[in-house]
Amino acid sequence: MIRSKSADAIAGLLAAAVALAMAELAAGVTGGASLIVEVGDVIVDRTPGPVIKWAIGLLGTNDKPFLLGTVTVAALAIGALLGPLAGRVRMAGFVAFAIFGAIGALAGTRDPLTGSEIAILIAVVAAVSGAAALSILLEAAPSRRDVDAAPQMPGRGVADRRRFLQFAGAAGGGAALAAFVGRGVLGPAVDVESQREAVTLPPTNIDVGANGFEVDGLSPLITPNDQFYRIDTALVVPRVDTKDWKLSVTGMVDHPFELTFDELLELATLEEAVTLACVSNEVGDDLVGNAIWRGVPLASLLERAGVQAGATQIVGRSVDNFTTGFPTEIALDGRPAMVAIGMNGEPLPAAHGFPARLVVPGLYGYVSATKWLKEIELNTLEGYDAYWIPRGWAKLAPIKTQSRIDTPRSGKSVAAGPLPIAGVAWGGTRSVQRVEVRITSRGADTPSAEWLQAELGEALSQSTWRQWVLLWDAHPGEYDVEVRATDGDGETQTEERHAPAPDGATGYHRISLSVSEASSVAAPNDLADPQESLRAARARWAIAGGDDYDMEFNWICSCAPALLAPVELQVRGAALRSGVFMDGPDLPPDQLADYRTVEGLFEFIQEGLDAGASKVSAIYEENGTPKQANVEYVAGQAGEDRGFVLYEVKMVSAS
Repeated sequence: MIRSKSADAIAGLLAAAVALAMAELAAGVTGGASLIVEVGDVIVDRTPGPVIKWAIGLLGTNDKPFLLGTVTVAALAIGALLGPLAGRVRMAGFVAFAIFGAIGALAGTRDPLTGSEIAILIAVVAAVSGAAALSILLEAAPSRRDVDAAPQMPGRGVADRRRFLQFAGAAGGGAALAAFVGRGVLGPAVDVESQREAVTLPPTNIDVGANGFEVDGLSPLITPNDQFYRIDTALVVPRVDTKDWKLSVTGMVDHPFELTFDELLELATLEEAVTLACVSNEVGDDLVGNAIWRGVPLASLLERAGVQAGATQIVGRSVDNFTTGFPTEIALDGRPAMVAIGMNGEPLPAAHGFPARLVVPGLYGYVSATKWLKEIELNTLEGYDAYWIPRGWAKLAPIKTQSRIDTPRSGKSVAAGPLPIAGVAWGGTRSVQRVEVRITSRGADTPSAEWLQAELGEALSQSTWRQWVLLWDAHPGEYDVEVRATDGDGETQTEERHAPAPDGATGYHRISLSVSEASSVAAPNDLADPQESLRAARARWAIAGGDDYDMEFNWICSCAPALLAPVELQVRGAALRSGVFMDGPDLPPDQLADYRTVEGLFEFIQEGLDAGASKVSAIYEENGTPKQANVEYVAGQAGEDRGFVLYEVKMVSAS
């Protein structure tokens, strides 16, 4: 009898699938970890540093799903190769699954979140299930007889194949059901979301409402939790039960102690906006985010513990034994380093470290931002290397000054005319004092253009990024756009391009743009709503910023959606130099308004138009320079409304 290799291969593949699925089911029942995840963790820990750098650079935040998928496919492929061998030598299948179980057990016992007994049980269930499935499927697999064998009974081959397909279908369906129940129904043993819902944090005291620019495509001043980048070594987010969790402060301290989660909540009085950045972030990439963190000052915990002389390193240890390390002096130099329990007004999301994590302004995350924190250990710099250091990354890693262009996107074709170029810039704990943009027309003999200073948004703290905007009057052509930032110490980021390893990328972020002739502007009669026209005019004027208001806007219409959101510009020290008039006559002095913002100025203009004026002009003073804004209401043919037009903003002579 000659066995069918294809049927045996299918039997082996399905047996491997059964083993993996039963491991998922056993993990769901016992509260242990997935066998796939445990093996994946071993692969991560054993992978050389350069390979990890390459994978993160290539896959970014998709590295974890890719690895788990690769482990699964590899296990199924090994099963498919095992099937034909076990078909010839049945014992080979039992031996292979015994080895499979032993590897899973060894991987599982390394996991501090899964007890050794549970890990071994999960591995045994997987191995026994896989071996049994393989034996049954091989027995049911149809054979093909050689040419000298006696002819089969009519219909017997069809019956054998049908029987095998029935067993194969049962194995595949059973595997899918077991995996679904284990991962989807039973799920994690710890319900983190219900624990988070039980925690009530005080409302944030940091007001971000009026501090951010609203430009289409620009990163928000505060990064929403579900958009905040995630880079860590955990293939599956650890689920921590706060009833059993404690934070320990140990090592070179006079008074080691522990805190429960409730005790930590009571001490969490520090709130600070801090930008975190991943050292793997390439120039211009998005592995950086800004959030409002709430937690316990790290310095106060160290003071309570009594740091011993010579304790030069703080080691943060996660519940999965991942570690970071940074100099002790950084936690004591006045920066708002903390054990964080809140993020943007709510308890830490599971993916970002619930119940507690370290947040240390000014340091890249790989040396400081321990998530799922369980221990703070005082050690020496020379006495311990945290997780990433033996893998080729620098031991000291202050965040470098960087800037990024968010909008427009590189390679985009845009229409000629006013174009906002906007982005964010950050400088660790040094803040950012200036952002400059260089726009160079592309050509072999074209010299580099001058640097243009962008308008900066407010800084929520010394440790946050700042938004920036530059309004550019774009003309048709091909352009390269670069950005650079200068930090609060007066140091401008270097132009020299350098990869992230070993301590952070450097260089200017550059994009390319193609500017085409502006498309025809909609006719005035296409203005659907006069009020909307005024909103657009206000936004167009406000986003211009700077001191250059000597420009005309003839028909502002809804064809520029990116400019519809108004950006408030503070008119610092503004005072009326002259009166405000409607259709010519000046208003009495007691009716003059105080226009300290562009928004306030337009509110007055709106009042005038609502009162029936066909034209409203306002003369006001900004930084000592008198200026005049004119808005006119124009009627179309046959009395049809044509909308409001901000048609002129110009310098005027001081009266």
